[in-house]
Amino acid sequence: MVQREIDTARADTVSVLAQQMLAKTANGEGYARHVLGTSEELHHISIATLQEFYQRYYRPDNAVLVLTGGFDSEQALVAVQRYFSSIQSVDSVAKPVKTNRVTTHKPAMVELTKGTMNMVALSYPIPAAADSRNLPLSTLADIFAGEPHGRLYQSLVVPGTVQAVFAIQEALKDGGHYLFGAILAAGQSRESAMQGMIAQLEGITRQPITLEELQRAKAGAQHIKAQVFSDPAALAEILSESVAVGHWQLQLKRFDQVADLDLKSVRKQSQALLVKGKRITGHLHADTDAVTLNPAPREHTAKPVLQEKTETETPAAMPDVAAFNAQIMDIENSIQRGTLSNGMKVALRPLAGSSLPVQGVITLRFGDLQNLQGQRAVADLTGVLLVRGSKKLSYQHIVDRANRLGAGFVMQPNGAALTVRFTSPKENLPKLLQLLAEVLQQPAFSRKEFDLLKRQRLQELQMPVDSSKQLANLELRRYSESYAEGDIRQLVEQKDMLDAVAAVTRKDIQQFYQEFYGTQDGELILSGDFDAAQTQVLLDDLFGNWTSTAAYHRLHRTHHAAVPVRRHVDSVGKQNGYYLSRLSFPVNGQSEDAAALYVIENIFGRHPLASRLGQRLREQEQLTYSIRSSIRIPTTGNASWITIEADHPVALGDRVADIVKEEIAKLAESGLSQYELDLAISTLLNQRIQNLDRPQNIANMLTGQLREDITMESWVERNNEFSDLTLEQVNAVARKYLKAEELVEVVVGQYAEQSF
Repeated sequence: MVQREIDTARADTVSVLAQQMLAKTANGEGYARHVLGTSEELHHISIATLQEFYQRYYRPDNAVLVLTGGFDSEQALVAVQRYFSSIQSVDSVAKPVKTNRVTTHKPAMVELTKGTMNMVALSYPIPAAADSRNLPLSTLADIFAGEPHGRLYQSLVVPGTVQAVFAIQEALKDGGHYLFGAILAAGQSRESAMQGMIAQLEGITRQPITLEELQRAKAGAQHIKAQVFSDPAALAEILSESVAVGHWQLQLKRFDQVADLDLKSVRKQSQALLVKGKRITGHLHADTDAVTLNPAPREHTAKPVLQEKTETETPAAMPDVAAFNAQIMDIENSIQRGTLSNGMKVALRPLAGSSLPVQGVITLRFGDLQNLQGQRAVADLTGVLLVRGSKKLSYQHIVDRANRLGAGFVMQPNGAALTVRFTSPKENLPKLLQLLAEVLQQPAFSRKEFDLLKRQRLQELQMPVDSSKQLANLELRRYSESYAEGDIRQLVEQKDMLDAVAAVTRKDIQQFYQEFYGTQDGELILSGDFDAAQTQVLLDDLFGNWTSTAAYHRLHRTHHAAVPVRRHVDSVGKQNGYYLSRLSFPVNGQSEDAAALYVIENIFGRHPLASRLGQRLREQEQLTYSIRSSIRIPTTGNASWITIEADHPVALGDRVADIVKEEIAKLAESGLSQYELDLAISTLLNQRIQNLDRPQNIANMLTGQLREDITMESWVERNNEFSDLTLEQVNAVARKYLKAEELVEVVVGQYAEQSF
């Protein structure tokens, strides 16, 4: 499994380049070595070495426990004391040695030929994470790479010198580096990109950071702070990382200290950092021998090697379903559902006293199968271009205004829909809603922004597929989907989309917007601390009279029985292989078999460690580090499927595929045990309980519920269905739907020289 981790890390070409550039600052030790080590080192590790390492480092005085989220702190401390206080350190083993790694400040160059991306990068060594000099340096990522205002973005992306830019401050315990990079599209000059980056970064003395740039970076930092504090997982990661590099409050204090930064200190530290004498140059060259895509279906005969699974027959702890159902109905009673004047569906969940930002989602739906025919490229470009300026505000003004409000929003076009996700402090929610209304209803569609966006999109489409997973997803969609030519839901091949985007004009964008955009067929949800009555009035004023002229008809997915096949695709370069398969069946959420199918998929592959696939492929066969399944059962339509995916060594894809089929056949033939059924039901119910612990998760559910005209009561119904399942019912459903011979599979690996 560690070897699989090493292989996966090697496949991430940008990370490999960054690691090699960081290594140049570390005198050949410490950070010069990848945290995973090498394959050679792995093969020489002995049991004795592992035992000594465990005793030295896996000890309570070298560990940190972080808990975040909604829980009773007193109860949590009691539980921590009960389960962890008895763990003792081995006193005879020396504690971990704490050393400081001396970093160098000498110019160097790193060149790497790997993958399909061309990139240039510059790296400058920075002090240890706890060093106060890192605070003013934290603003540089926004100042140089922020969109649309960043210096690198304006000087390199806007004129078309590079496709995209980025900046990352990697501050580690004993040092680190600031990494600036530019991704190149076909035909763009590596030399021009590098010269432009150097001129901007190392010209900072001639063009010092301005007060406006600093204020913009400060506003962005406060928005990030709000996002972190609303996400328990992100907060836990920051706290644990802060402990590792100095003190658990380090990053929390810096969130507040950024607001007090003065221009003098930012200029001083940035000018000291970005100098030629410290520069490390990086060049990532695409491997011209890498194969992008060469699928060819080949027959393959499975060779069953079945192994029996053992179980520890410990009864699963079943949640109190009645109490959970009562909690669900309490949540439903807190939601105010209704419509705006034009019919737009609205769900408001006011949470008085909540400290979390207000969460919101606006979904616009438009068109039908006929009027959206061949419109995919225009639809997606329209959705992206919306945010790039209104009739009164430029792109920059929109970004700045959102940051000053401490808010943020993202617009995501997807064919026949546009989704806007946003967050806002409760006191600024009305102003953010007004800003969103202006962006959505008064777009400028300026010539400058249209030309820039179109060029960027064309450059993206010329980039080859650069991962085995992407290749697998592409081939699976090619084979398993059956939409007619021009259907808005159809997979458009890269070359065809390139031609379609090239043909789009600014007039096409304006016409599409005028015809299709409006709110009457969409949904709007809000969750957080706000006045529901006042907000309802504001929403109706802002969105209740906006309608589109085009006919709307919801497009459903229908089940398509693709011919079973195993397709082989040559991987990119020497990257890991990837397995992806789909087992389709005509079911929706109202089916009497739906609950059983969720249980079956949970046991079969949902969890990489505990599932049947995980136990077989990861623990027994050790063929994959990551194996999992997922299930899709829509509320309407009948296109349902179970998807199975795994990475694997490039030469062993067929072995992985054979085992997946064996396990499907075994589950269909022998069924689940009572223990597995109880465990799956308990796991599913507990996961549902955890999902409802976060208001953000409930907010995410509401859009789908509004669309389907259902309420939280559907959750109660599903809970009861899970509770009432019998082993006989579940095993009958397994026999009905788990047909290994109907699987559509894609295996990505090195196959060019193999015959089948």
